[in-house]
Amino acid sequence: MLDPTALGSVRAGLWWNIGLLVAALRVGTVIQMLPSLPLAVRSSERPALTVLAWTLALALTAVLCVGVARNKRPPYDQMALFETVAMLALFGLGFLTVAPEDRVGNWVAFQPAYALSLMIGLSVLTSRRVWLLVLVLIPTADVLFCMSAESVDLPTLIGNVLTLVVLPTITRLAFRYTTRIADLADESAARVAEFARREEERRAQAAMHNGAAVMALLARDDLDRLDAGARQALRVQARTETERMRRYLTGDQLVRADRRALAAVAEGAAAGFPDLRIDLITDLGAHVLVSPEQAEAVSAALTSILLNVRLHAGAQRVVLHLDEEDGIWTLTLHDDGVGFDVATVREGVGLREVVRAELARQQIAVAIDSMLGTGTTVVLRGTHQELR
Repeated sequence: MLDPTALGSVRAGLWWNIGLLVAALRVGTVIQMLPSLPLAVRSSERPALTVLAWTLALALTAVLCVGVARNKRPPYDQMALFETVAMLALFGLGFLTVAPEDRVGNWVAFQPAYALSLMIGLSVLTSRRVWLLVLVLIPTADVLFCMSAESVDLPTLIGNVLTLVVLPTITRLAFRYTTRIADLADESAARVAEFARREEERRAQAAMHNGAAVMALLARDDLDRLDAGARQALRVQARTETERMRRYLTGDQLVRADRRALAAVAEGAAAGFPDLRIDLITDLGAHVLVSPEQAEAVSAALTSILLNVRLHAGAQRVVLHLDEEDGIWTLTLHDDGVGFDVATVREGVGLREVVRAELARQQIAVAIDSMLGTGTTVVLRGTHQELR
């Protein structure tokens, strides 16, 4: 069985394999016919027409196989009309070449069996009108052909007709059902691919945002106006964010370590902003420990928030407060800057991806409250528990 994904979709792979099945069924019918060819030629009153009929059947099979190989799917509607006309011609030649006593129950009269194989193949037609036309014309021709036999009983005639109608119809329903499943699989794959693309885009934004902001600060013309401590803090931030971006680009995972004190994470983030007046109050949560992944996310989130304070808030003071009660720790960052209207201002990449999305992945809740002229407050909450 061929790999459907090599053709770009499950539906394409399914129809390629259905095409192979249709072609194999037709070739198998021809193989069953061939041993009777010498007898058919000897017993016919018109051997030349007999050879013509058999040649036409072989040619139809060859055309089908070439079409399947070229189009990677079963016959199209246009070919169906051609094959239907050719099948009617085969029945017409059967009236001229097959003796009445041989028209039912043997391979000398190959037309009924070949018609069944042809109709099963055509049951995959997309056009319902063409299919109904096929379903009327070919069984009608088969009935007329069998009724012209020297002797035929009614149950055999009815059975032959039902076989030509029921079996291809059931096959058509099966093909349509499997095609629908393939379409659903393709739709699901497309949705998964889109979700993966969005997730990768979000991860890239989260990994690159703080680094881009720090590099923009390092590239400013007035960098020399900062004191030595601020410039050194920027360099430390640059190394930290460069390592974060490197891990994203290389796919390296965060190196696991022991649990980290959340107070130390907050203090480390604040140390990168010596130009801001930050009051650290962490005594009530000094015992709170978080996983390395949570520490990484909180550090990136605090850095992103403080970058916003530095660039946009115009704050005179920042308060960073940590406490814990009943197993819930709360880390609050408040600045007395210009603030913004949370109802109308669209959050940027930093707040949307680095803060909200990344912390949510670590089961850390985020609440942001701000008003024009009163500053901004960001509250992070998580569960303090023993790590397994």
